[in-house]
Amino acid sequence: MKRTFSTILGAALCAACLALAGCPDAAAPVDVVATDTTDTTDTTDSTDVTEITVDAPAITTEVSGTVCTVTITCATSGAAIYYTLDGTTATESSTAYGSPFTIIGYGVSKNISAIAALDGKTSETGSASVSIGSALSVTGTASTLANTSMNWPTSITTDGTNVYFCDSGNHRICALDVSTGTLSTIAGGTSGTADGTGSAAQFVYPSGITTDGTNLYVTDESAFTIRKIVISSGVVTTLAGKAGMSDQVDGPCASARFYYPTGITTDGASLFIADWGSYAIRRIALATAEVTTLAGSTEGDSGYVDGTGTAARFYNPTYITTDGANLYVTDSGNFAIRKIVISTAEVTTLAGSTLGEYGAGFTDGTGSAASFSTINGIATDGTNLYVADTGNLALRKIVISSGVVTTMLKDYIYSGTSVWSPYGLCADGRGLFVTATGSSTTAGANAIYKVQ
Repeated sequence: MKRTFSTILGAALCAACLALAGCPDAAAPVDVVATDTTDTTDTTDSTDVTEITVDAPAITTEVSGTVCTVTITCATSGAAIYYTLDGTTATESSTAYGSPFTIIGYGVSKNISAIAALDGKTSETGSASVSIGSALSVTGTASTLANTSMNWPTSITTDGTNVYFCDSGNHRICALDVSTGTLSTIAGGTSGTADGTGSAAQFVYPSGITTDGTNLYVTDESAFTIRKIVISSGVVTTLAGKAGMSDQVDGPCASARFYYPTGITTDGASLFIADWGSYAIRRIALATAEVTTLAGSTEGDSGYVDGTGTAARFYNPTYITTDGANLYVTDSGNFAIRKIVISTAEVTTLAGSTLGEYGAGFTDGTGSAASFSTINGIATDGTNLYVADTGNLALRKIVISSGVVTTMLKDYIYSGTSVWSPYGLCADGRGLFVTATGSSTTAGANAIYKVQ
């Protein structure tokens, strides 16, 4: 036991007291030893501690046609990267980055945010913005790209090189090389529900189509399913729904159900489907293979109500497009163009009558002063919307910021006195690509047009 100065002093005082009291032991000498109580133990931690810093991620984008490839890197070895595409600041709860990914769609804009994290430390935020394409200068001049061997071509999409469309009456998916005019079948050709490769696969009146640059996604309307086609191989699989089973059921893709799905679009992370018979807009999260109802009734109720999510109502939503932040829907039964903010599911009416099913007409104007009749395909360049007003045999243009509606092309005569019936639309920097349908056997009644 270490003796301290206080214990020694205490002993000396005790001895003095004994002496004064006459105790025999008082004469015994007391050794007072001064002890150095300084602790000379070297407590210096010789470990070299280096503060961890994590570099901010670098974001690079490369646009080709209607596809943008996004690559995110971090100079700090071993750091995990997380990102968002909706303009919000990335956190460790955001989407984990694994490899380069694509953003698809002419007119699509995204604000990318990313952070890196390692050993409890996070970096500063890296950010980038990307816009694919710009506002088109389209005057309404149409030309025929292909008009043979088609039977009711409906929806159409493009990757900036080819256009892909549903040749619905022939139960097949086709590709058209715009530069050469070469038409080919990617998959299908007979009615049925079989998965397979190329012509071994079957469809039942496919209706909607979109692409992520690698795959095509198709609404197989009368089979009540969502199909996926690998462009390079023609391999067809069923992504969601069950063939022959119509209903409105959310959940994992395999157990989800659709009721005449028609239009489809993608923002790269999700597929958005206009589920015509369910009066709803459905969403498939590609990362989780989960189907949810983004907007509209979950009970099959039709109507014409602006609102948020399932409080909103549609009446036969038909086709759909996106600018990356919003969805635009041709609400055919209400003769209106509806807008949905993806992040909040808020639904508003951008243009068209407020009379719902009694609002058909043909009037240019702003917002609710404009009117349409039997609207189908819809496309965007990020500034404007382009709508196939099939019932009026016209192409209409809507300025997104103002809701101003004008007519671009009406009663286009493709042969003799035969007038086209525009149906599907897509856009890229070369102009608009339009499918036209009809029962006439005259060449051009079923055709693909380019409008500049």
